[in-house]
Amino acid sequence: MITFRKLGKFGRFGNQMFQYAGARLYADLNGFKWAFPNWIGNNIFQLKYSPLRFKDCFLPTVQLADLSHTSWPERLLAPFGLWRRLSINELYKNQKDNINIYGYLQDPIILELLKIHKQKVLNWFRFKPEIDELLRQETEKYRPWIGIHIRRGDFIKRGLALPVVKYIELLKNIKNAKKLYISIDDKSIISDFKDFELINLKNPLPDIPDFVFDFWMLKNSETILGCGSTFSWWAAYLNKGGGGYYSPPLTHLWPVNYNPKLEKIEI
Repeated sequence: MITFRKLGKFGRFGNQMFQYAGARLYADLNGFKWAFPNWIGNNIFQLKYSPLRFKDCFLPTVQLADLSHTSWPERLLAPFGLWRRLSINELYKNQKDNINIYGYLQDPIILELLKIHKQKVLNWFRFKPEIDELLRQETEKYRPWIGIHIRRGDFIKRGLALPVVKYIELLKNIKNAKKLYISIDDKSIISDFKDFELINLKNPLPDIPDFVFDFWMLKNSETILGCGSTFSWWAAYLNKGGGGYYSPPLTHLWPVNYNPKLEKIEI
């Protein structure tokens, strides 16, 4: 049995999608069963739900190398062999069943596996028909649009935020870059896009969080402009618009002294 007990509580939506996909892919490729805690994905995607049993809560933990910090559970459990650290490569070379995986699952090996097994993962993350159909009806008159994800907040504090001018420069070079849907955590910046036709549409479904609506809009864009976050990365991975994905790489993969830029990325 393979699980990720912290699913839904470790990081935000994009991180959680990596955790689910990475852990489930590991289980499927090695012929192991899997089970997960309830998380937002069960509410919006057509996922087969396999809930954790009580005994699954006591499976030993394998902490992946992409998560470096030491926690009190590790200090407590490691001496008894109930908490180990391994790289993804080591885990795949020496397949282990009956474990709880803990980490980001965003290293190059996982990214390559997600590319190889993309059709399998696309089937997992299909929106439920009742959500997808209603949102398509509400947005039909806006098609096609370009989706932009701009993250400020913590990205500014960490020196990871792209200047808005980078998005505007690229938009000027994209044919028919007229209708824009912008997912952003700082509304004061939207005025910088005054020369474009903005889609000012609020979430029409009160039963889903606003960030899920933002994600759906990005996923269904003709072209996506990201910011190096997992949120826009997953929207682009699931996207079938054909206009491409322009973004820096995922932020934790940025090389030292990297000057972030919007470049076309194939995922």
